[in-house]
Amino acid sequence: MLIIVPILTTTLYYQYGAKDRLKKSGFIPHPALESSVGISVGTGNNPIWIFSTELDKETLVDFYKKEQNHKGWKLIKEDEKWLIFTKDEENMRINISNNAILFMITPKKINNL
Repeated sequence: MLIIVPILTTTLYYQYGAKDRLKKSGFIPHPALESSVGISVGTGNNPIWIFSTELDKETLVDFYKKEQNHKGWKLIKEDEKWLIFTKDEENMRINISNNAILFMITPKKINNL
């Protein structure tokens, strides 16, 4: 119990700020994104965010393809699995699957794009 409560409290704290951290990256959180999932809350050198959602894939893809929703980033690749954007020395990869959307920032050199 002494270990679980601090871990749970810390996780909930970081989940609460996940949308703000995503917005600071230049990507606007879709208004219908629900809660952040697990510990993928946009922290660290190569942040990852996962949000639960009930929206269909097409709605989210259309939203993130609009330039005002990815400020400063350029869409460089779209396929059935990923939307990939680039800015400076980083790529943002977005994957939308059943009831979840994943955002992942990685250095360009890792992606070979």
